[in-house]
Amino acid sequence: MGFYYYNLFSLAILAAAYVGIALVFLVLVLMTRGAPRRAPKLSAAALVLLLLPVAGELWTAWSFGQACKEAGLFVHKKVQVDGFYDDTGGALDLVRAGGYRFIEGRGRQGFTRISAGDAAFAKDALRLFEQGNPGKEAMAQEVVRVQLDAKTEALVYPRRGDSWRIEHLDRPTARYRFSKVHDGTVVAHGVTKLEWVVVDQQTGEQLARETTYARGPSWFFIGLDRPGLFCPVSGKYGEKLAATLYRLVLEPTVNR
Repeated sequence: MGFYYYNLFSLAILAAAYVGIALVFLVLVLMTRGAPRRAPKLSAAALVLLLLPVAGELWTAWSFGQACKEAGLFVHKKVQVDGFYDDTGGALDLVRAGGYRFIEGRGRQGFTRISAGDAAFAKDALRLFEQGNPGKEAMAQEVVRVQLDAKTEALVYPRRGDSWRIEHLDRPTARYRFSKVHDGTVVAHGVTKLEWVVVDQQTGEQLARETTYARGPSWFFIGLDRPGLFCPVSGKYGEKLAATLYRLVLEPTVNR
C-alpha cells in the first residue's frame, strides 16, 4: 500500500466527513423503524457509508503499491559512444573535453547536432561576426551566434573560450537514443507512470530503463502544496537518476 502524506488538518477534514456520515446514518435509522429486514439493510448502508470517504484513497494506495513493484533502475549493457540523441532536450555542457563528441536533440526548428569547436573554429566565427556587424568587437560580446551556412551555425562565448558547432538536421542520426517514454501516463486512478530509456536504434535493444510511479493527494489532504508521492528508491545505485540515466550506459570515448 502507498498511502499519501497526512497531517492534523487532513485528519480533521476526514473526521468532519465522518461526523456528517454519522448524522446521515442516524436519519436512516429513524426513517426505517419498523421496516422489514431492517438490520441487514442498515448494516449494508453502514458499511457503504463507512468506506465512502476513504474508498478512493484505499484504491489509489493499493494501485500505487502494486505499480511500485515494477519500478526500478535496470541497466542491461554499457557501451562507449562518441555521442547520442537526447530526446529530452540535450545540453551544451555535455559536449566538452572528457565528455561526448556530439549531442543530438530537438532544436527550435527540427533537430540539431551539437559538437565542440576548437580555437580555429572560434576565431573564424568571431571574424565573421565582426564582418557582419561593423563597429562591434566580438571579444566584448557575452555570446556570439553566427550563421556559417544554410544548416550550420556557430555559438561562441568569447570571454569563456567556449564554442560549439550547431548543425540542423532533418532527422536524428545518432545510433543511441535517450528518451522519456512515459511522462505522467495514467495507469490507475490517481497513479501515473514516468519512464526513461536508453535504446540502440540500430538493433532496437534497450540498454537501460528507469521506471517510477507517482500518485496524487487524497481528497481530504490539506497543505501549502500538494507534492507528488513517488515510489521508494531502492537498488544498487541508491538514488533516482531520471534525466541522467544515460551516464550509466553511454560512456564517452576518451580519444578526442
